Amino acid sequence: TASFVPALLFNFVGQVSGLLGPGVLVRLVIGRYHRPREEVRVFLLIDLRGSTQIATRLGDLHYHAFLSRFISDVTASVVRYRGEVHRYVGDEVILTWTAEQGLRSAGCVRAVFAISDTLEATGTAYEADFGVVPSFWAGLHLGPVVTGEVGTIKHEIAFLGDTLNTASRIQQASKELKRQFLASAAVISALDLPSDIASESLGRIELRGVEGAVGLFAMTRVAARSTTL
Repeated sequence: TASFVPALLFNFVGQVSGLLGPGVLVRLVIGRYHRPREEVRVFLLIDLRGSTQIATRLGDLHYHAFLSRFISDVTASVVRYRGEVHRYVGDEVILTWTAEQGLRSAGCVRAVFAISDTLEATGTAYEADFGVVPSFWAGLHLGPVVTGEVGTIKHEIAFLGDTLNTASRIQQASKELKRQFLASAAVISALDLPSDIASESLGRIELRGVEGAVGLFAMTRVAARSTTL
């Protein structure tokens, strides 16, 4: 029928967009990053806590289902704050914003607590299906990158520079320091932190593979104070 081809094309475009991530297909088609450009971006790295132990306990097939649900919950929580999925690397999710989008209303910070809320709300279901409730480590950083298309047979948008590497090291430091959510001074100094979120300065810390010490903050949510009449 006449409507079959448009429907097939629409479905195909939807599948490709799903593989590349929301908005990425459009940017590739219009050639936004055909020529590399300098940008300032926010990067958020979310890493599943205790993944090796969970995988051993569940087995590969069951762990795949667990990881798939975890990634889905992380992604849905961040997309609400206009974050983009850059890449899935094993049990890690790399998310990004332009500086303008990520800093607006501290969306890049709020996104992390939205993930926590989602996992807490669905904890009973995780426990019933897998016998474990996921938690995570998070690292947040802001800085300059060169953004451009790479690849021939398979195209993708790549971010070059030290910013993403530093974000990765911050996320690793969250494990070492036993602080669930660490953010760099570059991010904290660039936004207005909401009153319900607190930042604790940990000073300038040397990170492996990063030149120079990086100012880090441990991020927590402030419990609402009860009022009495």
